[in-house]
Amino acid sequence: MLYSNYTGSIAHAKTEALASKLLATFQGRTDRILTDPHRSTPIRTHEEFVSYFAKHASGEDRIGIYPVLEGRVKSATIDFDSHGKDDAFKERMQAKSLFCQQKLMEAGVSSYREISKSGFGNYHVWVLFDAWIDEGNVRWVLQSFCHHVLDCEPEIFPKESKGSIGYGCMLPYSGRYTDKGLTLFIDEVQKPMSFPESIVRNNAKVLEVLAAYYGLRRLELESFPLHRENFPSGSVVAASGNILSNGSDRISELLKGVSEGERNTACATLAGYYHKLDVPQDIVTENLRSWNRSNNPPMDDSEVNRVIESVFRYDNVGGMRTGASQIYARSDMGNAERFIDAFGDMLRYNHDSSGWYVWNGKYWELDSKGRVVELAKEAVRRIYDEARNIDDP
Repeated sequence: MLYSNYTGSIAHAKTEALASKLLATFQGRTDRILTDPHRSTPIRTHEEFVSYFAKHASGEDRIGIYPVLEGRVKSATIDFDSHGKDDAFKERMQAKSLFCQQKLMEAGVSSYREISKSGFGNYHVWVLFDAWIDEGNVRWVLQSFCHHVLDCEPEIFPKESKGSIGYGCMLPYSGRYTDKGLTLFIDEVQKPMSFPESIVRNNAKVLEVLAAYYGLRRLELESFPLHRENFPSGSVVAASGNILSNGSDRISELLKGVSEGERNTACATLAGYYHKLDVPQDIVTENLRSWNRSNNPPMDDSEVNRVIESVFRYDNVGGMRTGASQIYARSDMGNAERFIDAFGDMLRYNHDSSGWYVWNGKYWELDSKGRVVELAKEAVRRIYDEARNIDDP
């Protein structure tokens, strides 16, 4: 009995020590926490907030933080997810996550690699900072790094827009999974590690170092590169959070230029893709004007501007009208309004001929290639994005 009490006390002390380390390491909002299964839970007191970290460490609960605080973060996560694919793909994710960590280190950026609760093939690379950094800068530098250096497009946290609690990040070292060798930091040979006694945080200037080392262009310079060479064929666009479900192969094809009759739809697709990635409208306009010169024949710049303005009238999570609090009705009428609001400027329906017409930059052309169907599918995808963005306390 005495031995049981002793060992129980040791286990409790280890749990408390781990909870304290997690609390000090992963910082964000303190008025709300993410609990399993992905439930946003309001927090009323500091004591209640702290208690959740103890529950996480012991396995009583599993939690995550909302990392963005007043538009700034002290951590970022690169999520390599196998999405349930075969072992060969999981091995690629394992290799890619290790490669990510190695290329970050090459540029002087420290990181920690976690094997997630889903196990082999699913990894999180954590980058921690010693100061609060603008979340937009963090996201853009890491997205650019993944695009150009890793040749892949994993999900990046923080991925939320300012002004929202956004998406939470589940924390490592959950007592529910550590005994199974999951949610732990791992080394270069996949060996699990104890939580570090001393966490290495990167200096706030590390993003500038990373961008300079690999020649990445920063958003504040208004020159983030978006041309076709930056979206290599074969790279995978994360299934969640992107407007195109079939990845960047389609984007790469469109960026080569299209023929008359396809230009408006292609322009809308590209503008929507970049808007989805939070690229500012002026940068999208500059890049798509350059892209337009690859079309045969090019559209007038005024037409490119009109298509981009039509796309950017709505926020980048889709569905909800910019500046409005009303969400479209959950009905066929609401879906029709969503479709017309998004693409009505470039479409017309002729009741006499029972056909859709698409504006090709010069005249209304009968849609004989199914472009209206593609745009309708795109409008439907925005419904799911809108649902993911709704705060549900």
